[in-house]
Amino acid sequence: MSLKQSQLSPNIVLYRTLFLFRVYSTNFMASVMESHVTEREGARFSLM
Repeated sequence: MSLKQSQLSPNIVLYRTLFLFRVYSTNFMASVMESHVTEREGARFSLM
């Protein structure tokens, strides 16, 4: 039982780490794209 649990635990940790990293990177890219778009929109609006 102990051996099986210790064998299973790293997989769960790895899966959760990858999942959190994917969610974080997706949110980061979305915020970067959003700020980039708002910067361009603001520049275009000030030019008009």
